[in-house]
Amino acid sequence: MPVLTDEQHQELLDKAKKAEQKAQASEEKLKEVNNSSEEALQQRNIFLTTSIVFLLLIIASVIIYFVQPRLLFSGQKVSDNEVVVNKSEIDDYKEEIATLKEQVEQSSNDDSKVTINGQQVSTFYAVQLGAFTNYNQSIVSPEYSLVKNIKEDGFTKYTIGVFSELQDARKLRQQVVKLGFEDAFIGKYNNGKRTDIVE
Repeated sequence: MPVLTDEQHQELLDKAKKAEQKAQASEEKLKEVNNSSEEALQQRNIFLTTSIVFLLLIIASVIIYFVQPRLLFSGQKVSDNEVVVNKSEIDDYKEEIATLKEQVEQSSNDDSKVTINGQQVSTFYAVQLGAFTNYNQSIVSPEYSLVKNIKEDGFTKYTIGVFSELQDARKLRQQVVKLGFEDAFIGKYNNGKRTDIVE
């Protein structure tokens, strides 16, 4: 049996160590490639699933559009400056207008207090339609005044409604926004001065 010298033995050990290092490096590269391919496969599956769902939604929309379009479009066609309102809503508005008319007639000349349901209050909510610097014409009459003109800080401000409850002001604001006053907001007033912008 041949005998190895220490140098030959060391040389063989070095070669074995290098071979082991190469094997480990190759194994790490193989793991990276496997991980990359798994990630690509997952991304492909997500993309395919999303695409299929989107395609199904488009197909369902097309079918509904041609079979029963009224499911997609409710209401009547109206021009841009018209709004379809239920008769019951109109009756509610008429009642509210009548109530507000009574409140205006009963209120005193004191701007710091407002009459709501027969009681004078100093804190109330109102919907501001807009504030203008170049438009300062009064849009109210002494006999009938739902809209209030307030001249303040160089602006003519127009508000509508007087409510003791915020939720009532919110309902009016929603209707006013639907009518085209998209910037309308609710103000909280105390002693005739706006103290806060609620929404």
